Amino acid sequence: MIRRRWLSGICCLSVMNMLSLRSAFAAAQLVQEQSDVAGGMFDVIVVGSGMAGHCAAISAKLSGARRVLIVDKAPLAGGHTALASGSIAFVDARRQARQGIEDSVEKFIEDARAAGGDINEEIVRCFAQNSGPAIDWLQSQGVRFAPNIFRAYGGLHPRCLTAFGNIGARYYISKLHEKSRELGIETRLLTKAEGLHRFEENLLALRLLDKRTNSEYMVQAPSIVLATGGFGANLALRMRYRPELDHEIPTTANPRGLAEDPATGDGLFLAQSLGAAWADMDRIVMLSYWGGRMLDYIGAEIYVDSEGRRFVDETATTSKIAKAIAALAGRSMFVITDAKSDKGVNVGAKIAAGSIHRSDSVAEMACEMKVSAVQLQRTLDEYNKCAQDNKQDRFGRRTYLQTIDQPPFYWGQERLMVHATLGGLSTDAKARVQSESGSVIEGLFASGEVAGGIWGSDRLGGTGLLQCLVQGKIAGIEAARCAAVSARRS
Repeated sequence: MIRRRWLSGICCLSVMNMLSLRSAFAAAQLVQEQSDVAGGMFDVIVVGSGMAGHCAAISAKLSGARRVLIVDKAPLAGGHTALASGSIAFVDARRQARQGIEDSVEKFIEDARAAGGDINEEIVRCFAQNSGPAIDWLQSQGVRFAPNIFRAYGGLHPRCLTAFGNIGARYYISKLHEKSRELGIETRLLTKAEGLHRFEENLLALRLLDKRTNSEYMVQAPSIVLATGGFGANLALRMRYRPELDHEIPTTANPRGLAEDPATGDGLFLAQSLGAAWADMDRIVMLSYWGGRMLDYIGAEIYVDSEGRRFVDETATTSKIAKAIAALAGRSMFVITDAKSDKGVNVGAKIAAGSIHRSDSVAEMACEMKVSAVQLQRTLDEYNKCAQDNKQDRFGRRTYLQTIDQPPFYWGQERLMVHATLGGLSTDAKARVQSESGSVIEGLFASGEVAGGIWGSDRLGGTGLLQCLVQGKIAGIEAARCAAVSARRS
């Protein structure tokens, strides 16, 4: 039964990430080093094994925490990070100047506000100021980045890096997990956090369920970091705040309903037992990405409706694009690019799965889309003219990296899906979880998507992983400091 579950987990992750069989078994090498001793006392316990969790655990260990434990309910390490394209936003004059890019912390904050509105400026500023050093830190853990800095999907400025070789964010997990093992950090997978309690004034107790044996046990630590991700896959919870996001709308982590999306809000309920405040729970990012889109950057594709007409500025923020798609019949669109564009990491698998198509001509593409060939050609001609002249079009688009006129054409159908939840635990700039009264809950920290109330109603492209990286590092450092203070008190 355990072996069957383990293999099922591998297959599910393979489908979710559209990996090859070889990649799935490579990911399986991250599966766990389970301790012979179930319970125990730790300095820092991290719940969640994505980028936020790994960054927190490694930072805690490097900051002096002796015993650090990572637990995750999944059979494989990585969480949603393992499914991400890998774009990380940052501000670093040294790096950006090499490509003639001017940027600043203030520009980052301005763009974040343009995308999300009522942002938490203190925390967003903290992320921006620490983003360059965080990229350096990630490189020191063995991560290699591609040299090109680009404007990511949903971004407003060229300030993103991605993994070398365009291999996706699962590469970050591989490197970070390798580092955690070198440091002696223990990882327990197939281990679900069932309850969180205040054991003593300076000690927290975490009740864990070993899913292999269906047995429960307790672990204790003065510091616990919640890095459990969002709640997009918790249908009841998301509909409590957004009733229109019903069962017909999948998540980008599980677009075809063939796997189990782990983003069920576990960290919210764990922290709630200690009186934690939830913030901005109705802020949910809708994205059209896991169907027919094939690029991780903007400027080289167009979106058309069921009649073959463009309807939106494809370089706008994700919330503006989502609103435009929601107004279309069937809440779906077609995405079109050509042979010149640089395709993303999952294109081969998407073509094999039939969600992306290749056509040798516009007429052939129109026929398969069941739209007018005359109208589709007119749409492409109009777009290409604007691209060639580099002028703003009638939708307000100003960014063009290429024309779309070189066969074969690549296209696919997209619909809206739940991608990320911006609501979550209320935290401060030190990643400390706050109570309903606004006070800090001693020993409890949060990093990544489980921490909410930061980006407003939308976030810039690449800032999801940025938050995991910077906030994860901060949470680990602060958790180690809290553990050291607790040890002195005792």
